[in-house]
Amino acid sequence: MRAFLFGSNYRYSPVSPLHLFSRTQDLALQRVRHSINERLHLRLWLTPLSFQEAPVWVGQVSRDIGVRFTTRAWNLTTHRIDPNVDESRDYVLEDLLQAGRVQAAGYVDGVGPCTAAAPKRNLTGDPYHTDGKRAVVLLSATRTA
Repeated sequence: MRAFLFGSNYRYSPVSPLHLFSRTQDLALQRVRHSINERLHLRLWLTPLSFQEAPVWVGQVSRDIGVRFTTRAWNLTTHRIDPNVDESRDYVLEDLLQAGRVQAAGYVDGVGPCTAAAPKRNLTGDPYHTDGKRAVVLLSATRTA
């Protein structure tokens, strides 16, 4: 409550659940930014698929840019997300590349593009725009160049 009222960061703030495969995420990570209202969330779901005998995970990333009131949440608040969802996607990929943990990466078609002038909306009504691509990353167990 104090972090919300005073706009300070909250390192262990909970991450709200999202659903895929009829269940919530298997793993949720966040990167604290300037305040509780500004965080980067990465949610991961383990799939029944494998590639080269390794499990395949599906992820979703979003960058919180503020808080707003809503009747769709138990606490009457939700985070506003950055409408440029591709920037958050590319940030995670660049972070993995800088850490030297990417064996291969690329983009595949996803939901299709939409522009900032004609955005789509998420479940809580926030607008977003995208090139429609999804990042595909093969992680490396050892550092790469």
